[in-house]
Amino acid sequence: MRSIFFGLFCFSLACCANAQDLITIQGKVIDSLTKEPLPLAQVFIEGTTKGTTTNLDGEFILSVYNTGNYEIVCYFVGYQSSTKLLKATQITSYTLNFALLTDEVELSTVEVSSTRDKDWSIHLKRFKEDFFGRTDMAEKTVLLNPEVIDFTSKNTDKGYEIQGKASTPLLIENKGLGYKIYCNLDDYQNINNKQYSYLGKFRFEEIPAEDQRQANKLEKNREKAYKGSLRHFLQSLVADKLKEEGYLLFNERNEALKAKDLLTPTESPDTWIMFFYGVTRVVYSKESEELEYAQLENRTPLPNQTSLLELVPKNSSILLDKNGYIFNPLNLMVYGYWYWEKVADMVPLDYIPEKK
Repeated sequence: MRSIFFGLFCFSLACCANAQDLITIQGKVIDSLTKEPLPLAQVFIEGTTKGTTTNLDGEFILSVYNTGNYEIVCYFVGYQSSTKLLKATQITSYTLNFALLTDEVELSTVEVSSTRDKDWSIHLKRFKEDFFGRTDMAEKTVLLNPEVIDFTSKNTDKGYEIQGKASTPLLIENKGLGYKIYCNLDDYQNINNKQYSYLGKFRFEEIPAEDQRQANKLEKNREKAYKGSLRHFLQSLVADKLKEEGYLLFNERNEALKAKDLLTPTESPDTWIMFFYGVTRVVYSKESEELEYAQLENRTPLPNQTSLLELVPKNSSILLDKNGYIFNPLNLMVYGYWYWEKVADMVPLDYIPEKK
């Protein structure tokens, strides 16, 4: 049985840029019904360390390098979060306004509360493994407010299904990579402990290093987490640097593939369609497997990390930009080693490895 991992992430390359490449995003956040401003609402660029809060008039301003497409997320307690896609252009200033809807409390919330003590701890343990993984970094990652997650469970035609949703952002501390992570968890699902999915928006905040020795260790861990990741692969794919970055691609007949075999240019500049038949095997040759991953299959660790990609549904495709941003991420299924590495091994999209 394949273990399936769906993640709603936006993959974007944060690269070196000059001051003239900065773009400004400004706007206002209001209540959609009363039209009153919402002060202290959170506005952030999904998956990055870039974020701010609105002032007393509900206004905000953000600056970011113009290196690709971004999702701008707005969140305020008691309201439904809102997301807007900002596509890369030559424009240097944008105005984005948000009118948030009140988050109505569903009747099922009462039912969840009544059964929380009975099954909640069991479901939470399963969620942590699905969400953080079981890598070395997962052992250094802590969920600080698990009480905000509500779980429901039921038997369906697919099997035993667990669903979860958080009433407020999850607060996560990753001491191995030196980040605080805030996650707006929209949905979590586990079926028979074999398949799982989650949808969420992430914001990162750096934890200052205590000294230079710790700073060096954190940077080493971050670079290791970045290299060989799905994000790193996608960026290498669109840049046609698979070989240089240590990647080998194979189709189901074990025939070697190149970037041009998967990518087709579109009429839009710096945008490609990724399509392939069946399952594509991705081998990362610059890092070996972790011991515990190999032990799942009762063998010793291999010198390479192997992941598998599949399009869902079949004959669908993925739209990518020059920085590896996926416009339709739910059409890509990932398993193998990338299934093993989860939120605990994520670095922000604006992370840039230090030059050596």
